[in-house]
Amino acid sequence: MPAERRKSIVQVARKFNVRIIEDDAYAFLVEGGPCRFMHLAPERTFSIISLTKIVDPRFKIALLYTPPECYLKARSVIEFGAGEPSQLFERLTIEWIKNGLLDSLSYKKRQVANRRQQIVREILYGYDFVSQSSAFHIWLPLNAPNIDRIVTGIKNDEVDILGSRDCQVSNVPGPGGLRIAFGNVRSDEELIRGLKILVKHITYSQ
Repeated sequence: MPAERRKSIVQVARKFNVRIIEDDAYAFLVEGGPCRFMHLAPERTFSIISLTKIVDPRFKIALLYTPPECYLKARSVIEFGAGEPSQLFERLTIEWIKNGLLDSLSYKKRQVANRRQQIVREILYGYDFVSQSSAFHIWLPLNAPNIDRIVTGIKNDEVDILGSRDCQVSNVPGPGGLRIAFGNVRSDEELIRGLKILVKHITYSQ
């Protein structure tokens, strides 16, 4: 979200005295990105940063910033509803923030994302897809009427993928397409194999 848009949201939030909830799980993928809401409006922002995206899906811990006057209440709600996080994960997180390892992990994740985006651009050359250079997914628009059959065929070849129907939030059909995610792909070779299967099914459907 551009910085000017963020500032406009802060102005509206202050005018009507409402809170801002910032889901910041993927902010680390944008190096030098726009200022976070917790910095623009610290008096009304709740900002959540999940470390599962930076470290590993099994590293179940997140960081929560709250307005100062809400800290104790937020902590009691979390302890009552979710329980205490793993003490090991908690201590590792604090140590990694202090020694800079968390920043290093974020940098390496961006490097992986950039490399895999390059692989995607090479294999899907000629396809007009939507993405961001350090993202772990793309959106591939498709006007094919048989898009559900394409998705089924790809899944039958043991490649997990989401079609536009899977991404709908209402009964009104949206633009046709495929959401291709590669954050949990184990290797570049596995990504290449999956993308080639994808291209095969799209080509056969035309």
